[in-house]
Amino acid sequence: ASFMNIGDHSLGQSLIDIGNGKSFRISESLRFLATINNDHTTESLSPRLIDRAWVVTLPDSTQYKSIDFPEYEHPVSLEQMQRIFGVTGDSDEDMDLFSKSILNEVYRLCNNANMNISLRTKGAIKNYCIAGCKLFIDDVKNASRTAGVIAADFAIAQKILPKIQGQGPSYKEKVLDEFKQFFDKNSLTKSASILDRIIRDGEENMYFYRFFG
Repeated sequence: ASFMNIGDHSLGQSLIDIGNGKSFRISESLRFLATINNDHTTESLSPRLIDRAWVVTLPDSTQYKSIDFPEYEHPVSLEQMQRIFGVTGDSDEDMDLFSKSILNEVYRLCNNANMNISLRTKGAIKNYCIAGCKLFIDDVKNASRTAGVIAADFAIAQKILPKIQGQGPSYKEKVLDEFKQFFDKNSLTKSASILDRIIRDGEENMYFYRFFG
């Protein structure tokens, strides 16, 4: 519980209880990464963890803008990382308008499906999209996949789709098919691909649909 509480703080210098009345201070520069197999051999992650973590599916490939670190190659300082990937302020004006409209519609679909998307998750997605608009490259083969759309696609795949869990043909028809139609219409190819896998696995597993198959 103490470890999970770190995710409730947007600033660094959080404390984690390590027992016996002792605590460990988590600096702003520290990040936690973990791997998990996405198959029947693993337990599903708890809703609380999914709400705080980004679920990155590998392998994956895309194009990024080159980043120049003129001072030195290694190590990269926290200040440099924040300058490249950080988001300053809390204004929606910094967000691509089309990606904002995409996310608003996704949140509406989530609400219709009784999928709770917390303010924490929405804030993390917004910051991801603001930073992603600066780093992703427009898809030259598909004009509708701008940097903002690509960022929204990744954010939905990593923060929204892991929450999917339901059973029965009606769940597929009323929830998953609605998502799939919207993803296809707006060129959210990564999210559509993951959803295709969820639907395919569910149909082979007594119509039980979930991200962690």
